[in-house]
Amino acid sequence: MKRRMKLSSLGLTVRVTVILCTASFGLGSLAQEGHQHSHAPASAKQLKNPLTATAENNASGRALFMQHCATCHGADGRAMTEMAAMMKIPPADLTALHGRTDGEIYWVISKGIRPSGMPAFESKMSEQERWQAALYVKQLVGEHPNVGTQHDEHAGHQTGQTKPSPPKTPAQTAQSAPGAAHQHAGESGQKPTAQAATGKQNTMHAGGTGHDMSNMEGGAHAGHSMMNMMTTVTGGPFRLMQAIGSGTALQPASTIMSAWHWMPNNWMLMVHGDLKLTYNQQGGPRGVGKAESMNWLMVMAERKAGPGQLMLRGMFSAEPLTTPHGGFPLLFQTGETYRGRPIVDAQHPHNLLMELAASYTVPLSESVSFQVYGGPVAEPALGPVAFMHRASASENPAAPLGHHWQDSTHITFGVITGALTVRRFKFEVSGFHGAEPGENRAAIDVGTLDSYSFRTWFTPTHNWAMQFSYGHLTGPEAISPSDLDRMTASVAYNRPFTNGSWASTLVWGRNSEEHGRSNSYLLESTLNFQRKNHLYTRMELIDKQGLLIDNIFGRRGLIRAPMLPLTGHLPEEFERSFRVAAFTLGGVRDFVESEKLRVGLGADVTFYNKPPALDPIYGKSPVSFHLFLRFRPGDMR
Repeated sequence: MKRRMKLSSLGLTVRVTVILCTASFGLGSLAQEGHQHSHAPASAKQLKNPLTATAENNASGRALFMQHCATCHGADGRAMTEMAAMMKIPPADLTALHGRTDGEIYWVISKGIRPSGMPAFESKMSEQERWQAALYVKQLVGEHPNVGTQHDEHAGHQTGQTKPSPPKTPAQTAQSAPGAAHQHAGESGQKPTAQAATGKQNTMHAGGTGHDMSNMEGGAHAGHSMMNMMTTVTGGPFRLMQAIGSGTALQPASTIMSAWHWMPNNWMLMVHGDLKLTYNQQGGPRGVGKAESMNWLMVMAERKAGPGQLMLRGMFSAEPLTTPHGGFPLLFQTGETYRGRPIVDAQHPHNLLMELAASYTVPLSESVSFQVYGGPVAEPALGPVAFMHRASASENPAAPLGHHWQDSTHITFGVITGALTVRRFKFEVSGFHGAEPGENRAAIDVGTLDSYSFRTWFTPTHNWAMQFSYGHLTGPEAISPSDLDRMTASVAYNRPFTNGSWASTLVWGRNSEEHGRSNSYLLESTLNFQRKNHLYTRMELIDKQGLLIDNIFGRRGLIRAPMLPLTGHLPEEFERSFRVAAFTLGGVRDFVESEKLRVGLGADVTFYNKPPALDPIYGKSPVSFHLFLRFRPGDMR
């Protein structure tokens, strides 16, 4: 009997301990990990909130809570959300924080609790905003009056009802949480209804936009953890980190991000990358087989700086060391030079320094922001997101044949860009150095800003990103010193769903040069299902010049290749244009799929259609293939 009583007492003690741990920020997670929780220091308990629970402060606190906290903790703070159900370490029920002081809550909001996964918001919110958020959390506990949060349109706007509302049921919470219906204030063109006013419009605050993550196309949460939906004013109209593509380009905000990330002090650090170890066999009389490696690594660091957000970016590649001499074999590919000869039937390697740039974005209002971007190695506002950053091309080891019609300026030596985001639109203008990188892939050949471009983005929902751009490039190609005008248009779509996503991109690019116009068309798509499986395709149609010369691997053509420096005009046959089509089908199977790493084995095959005039050098029906091993960071799901 005594033993039974001891066991019962021990069980009661354990239950009480678990309840107490779950009732505070991050303690439930710490109990699971077997660590002892470190409470806010005694000095924090004594901090006094300099703000009072006015209608304005409560409305601002609620808006901040909806933006940063409600996805996990729920609009009512009870953590009864789909997100909470999917998390290994469930978030705390904030309504149970009885007896916590404003200072303790402020300290936790500021510093976070690293073992529990709760981030620090010291760099994401100002001091006043953190005190406002603490006020709202205390209101959820019931220890501050519920003043002016039922019908506030925004802090400083007209306040409707001041009576406290009863606690919501889980069903009511699901309807009124920011995931119920994504609507940014002032973007619908209609006045919010009373129902919308209580649960939807308070998802913004000055300098930041609230985000509805659960009503994206494809279903609630679309099968992905929205923990990867990190807010940043740099991230276009939806202010999401995963909307950031290459340079200032945008991709669909619902794109799943593959990266490692840390939040030391006031910084948010992210590392992206991709490594493919490949055997590449290009078919026909002009094809060769080579072992190669495509690779890149990108580092991003962001923090609040003054009234805006500062982002530093560096991107690097070892391809100057891992590329076969002459470039990656790729039938019908052209662009740039190697040892004074134009590269034909190969893709040139990336430079050692692919990006060395900075961005500073200042919010001007809830739906307007201004961005300045540039650096010695950067990307002007011209073309779609560069192919290695597009989700639709993420598994394909080959560059598009239309690269020099669409996104070849993604490595440019000398760029300055100004961008204005207004609601769902983004308008950009760039000045840059127009010449392509030289043959020394480790050099930075900064020159005068002799070229310019304009680009407009439209992102109607999280799943879409569309752009049109125009650029004038001064002497881009060393083999052809004439200027070039480029126009591009693209539509990118991403559909997330349970345990996967489907990303597609349609691109058109046109080059207008001294010897005429040429066009390129691309449709590519990648389907990820059951997390570990990837199927991809790419279809291209493009006008190509220079195909009749000897290629870069010494396979004979119908005319000899010109050499640099040019002593006269290019041969007429060099500029003869042929319309070529390429069709690629491939797949990847991940045999390692974790939060930290993805390792997959892949293969693809490419078929071509070309004019009969090219048969003597390319053969009638060349077929190419890749076999590769791919490594990248785990998806932030």
